[in-house]
Amino acid sequence: MKIKNYRPDIDGIRAISIFLVILFHSKFLNNGYMGVDIFFVLSGYLITNIILQDKKFNLINFYERRARRLLPVLFVGIFVATILSYFFLFPFELRDFGQSLISTTLFFSNFLFLNESGYFNTVSELKPLLHTWSLSVEQQFYLAYPLLFIFLKKIKLINILIAIILISFSLKLYLFLNYDTLFDIDVVNINFYFTFFRFWEVGIGCLIATIKLNSKFVFSKLLNIFLSYLSISLIIFIIFFENNSSYIINEFSILIICFAISYFLYNDEHIFKSLLNNKILVYFGKISYSLYIWHFIFFAVYRNYSINIVAANEYLILIIASFIFSFFSYHFIEKPFRNRNVITLNLFKIFLIISVSFSVFLGLIFHFKDGFPKRFSPEVNKIYNGQLSRNFFEDRCMNKNFNDSCIVGSIASKNKIDTVLWGDSIMRMMLPSFDRLFKEKFISASVLNNCSDIIFDRIKWTKNCEKYYDQIIENIIKNKDIKNIFISHRWKGNIAKTSILINSDKTLKEADDQDLKMNSALELINYLLNNDKKVFIFYPFPEAKYNVPLTKSKLVHQGKSLQIGQTINEYYKRNDIIFKYLDKISHKNLIKIYPHEVFCDTFKKKQCVVEVNNTSVYSDDKHFTAEGVEIFFKKIKYLF
Repeated sequence: MKIKNYRPDIDGIRAISIFLVILFHSKFLNNGYMGVDIFFVLSGYLITNIILQDKKFNLINFYERRARRLLPVLFVGIFVATILSYFFLFPFELRDFGQSLISTTLFFSNFLFLNESGYFNTVSELKPLLHTWSLSVEQQFYLAYPLLFIFLKKIKLINILIAIILISFSLKLYLFLNYDTLFDIDVVNINFYFTFFRFWEVGIGCLIATIKLNSKFVFSKLLNIFLSYLSISLIIFIIFFENNSSYIINEFSILIICFAISYFLYNDEHIFKSLLNNKILVYFGKISYSLYIWHFIFFAVYRNYSINIVAANEYLILIIASFIFSFFSYHFIEKPFRNRNVITLNLFKIFLIISVSFSVFLGLIFHFKDGFPKRFSPEVNKIYNGQLSRNFFEDRCMNKNFNDSCIVGSIASKNKIDTVLWGDSIMRMMLPSFDRLFKEKFISASVLNNCSDIIFDRIKWTKNCEKYYDQIIENIIKNKDIKNIFISHRWKGNIAKTSILINSDKTLKEADDQDLKMNSALELINYLLNNDKKVFIFYPFPEAKYNVPLTKSKLVHQGKSLQIGQTINEYYKRNDIIFKYLDKISHKNLIKIYPHEVFCDTFKKKQCVVEVNNTSVYSDDKHFTAEGVEIFFKKIKYLF
């Protein structure tokens, strides 16, 4: 069924939305991801229009039309992504791709990615099917939404939609505002990927379509001009100029955009109609779905292949390729499959059976064959496997409650802990070596990892983190048995955050002031020293310019070479503010440990090495392997 009173300006909005998404994924526009939120609103509006205008609405026909609209290009994209991934993805990435193959095919990829890395993390950019999370959300909505028209006929649709919008948005905010009751929940991931927390956006589109169909309200000329300019101004400001790190403010910004777009959907005669009706813009809107499918597949596969960070000119080439593929897929896949006279129902069923079977089968094969490591030489696999090294303590000692803290060293002396290891992932990478050393010396140490960067004070000091900090003060600083405290952090990474809490009054202060954060750290260190604690401070570990095992694997596989470690001068320049402040502290109970003295300007002149004896000492770009830490400990264990 075709929508009555087709509005080309909506395709114009679609075009702008996909441009925003592409600009975000190609690093040209930070807030471009909000284009997906606009898509959700458009989707709800158009689907509701289709259902309400169909006087003989049939659920099976509805599902068939949705399948014909979305699945053909998706499965062709999956097929191309599978071929490219087999040739360009390393084993671990290909195994993960197999899992996403299955979840995308069965429309639950948003739940898969919810349990993996966050959408905005760098590692997520390497997943060729990451963008299908939004398609899964839409499909799940499409399965449930039409049932409202069948089972809830006696209740006004508008009331139901308002309830869905309010409950979905309110629960999303409530979960974030109260997430501090649990340490182990990634609230940002849940709020981003979880289906119900996206229903409010689709619901706004549904609500506007319902109101529009049942209302004859017409905006006056003056009000139309005012609301049109207000809506476009808000959209432009939020997407291009708003740069607030607050999650709550960001959610309300998206809410404003959704309502601003809703105005253009409700009002057929908004003053930007002729602009959005531009034939070129409308055409890009028509191919926007194909563009959405193709661009991220190309981006992700190329990022897996590329050794360096993808440059702007490379993104431009990938964008052009995406437009070319989208042109062909729109005309030769999308349009034919929508036409039942061209692709009959039986032929479409055969296509679906083959596509689903192909995707699920290959997904299982990739997963159970561990990504086919034999595609690469033994040398490449040996280097690549360096990034998979994860010590025993990584999970055991991550995010433990204070009263259930992780113990390393001599378990026999557990009841009399005299040492504390306080830090983040940099501390955790050293725990196996600490464990061996402390067992030799019959030392029992407690690991403090929860709210680990509270030493600098977090962007949001949650109730649990405040309680955790108070417990540290009460149970560690005042505990006379505890003599030694080791502190290790990814210093530069932590002080780069945008907010701190001042320990003295616990008031939240917004600042990009690294000096303020280092002063906060020094305040705590001096407090420990003045309470007769012996403090061991690890200065910053050298960081590589790339994920060492992954990049070195690519270099060897492609027969290339590249300097991937820091020079000693780069190390000092990056960490100058850390040295400036830590060098200020002087105390008889303070021991300073310098990792760069082991790895920089020693094995190699003026360079910080990334491998020793042809073995990588890094598991990524900032964390060391167990072998790398052992090299370090052999040089410095005399200090303990």
